[in-house]
Amino acid sequence: MKRTKIVGVLVLLMIAAGTNVFAQTESDFTVWKHPGVAKHPTTDFGTVITGYAGSARAVTIPATINGSPVIGIEDYAFAGNTNITSVVIPDSVKNLGDYVFQNCTALTSVTLPAYLKKIDNGAFSGCTSLRTVTVPNSVTKIGFQAFQGCTGLASITVPNSVTKIENWAFASCPALNSASQTAVRSRGYTGTF
Repeated sequence: MKRTKIVGVLVLLMIAAGTNVFAQTESDFTVWKHPGVAKHPTTDFGTVITGYAGSARAVTIPATINGSPVIGIEDYAFAGNTNITSVVIPDSVKNLGDYVFQNCTALTSVTLPAYLKKIDNGAFSGCTSLRTVTVPNSVTKIGFQAFQGCTGLASITVPNSVTKIENWAFASCPALNSASQTAVRSRGYTGTF
């Protein structure tokens, strides 16, 4: 009886604190099977996430869904979700679609996969609470408006593998520290912050 009351009180405290005690499940994600062709050509067959209907604030995208590897996240899949605060993307994901996390205003952190090829157009645009980003060594391109309007973005680590940064990638990022600005400029970015 005492243990049940303690667990009940802990659950209520977590809910009151805004912590989602219910983790996401595979059924929280809408998906399609990738046949190896389409917007993101790949020889990999697998699953592409097209949406998220869960309520978890801290989202960990599974490496597999129904036994199929998750290889990508489609355009706008999480766009406008003002509930999520963090996202961990598994290393099986090689492609993120355009505007995939656009206007996820509560998003404070994201863990990008080790084998990601590029950060597509507008991927994190309008994520005003995003504070720091580490771009993996596999990324060669940061797309148009990728981080535009990330007003809280203070630090970004850009590896030498990045050879192209598109226009407006960091526009309206006034909090970006000078070391990050220098690193971004050294990779060819000529836009404003």
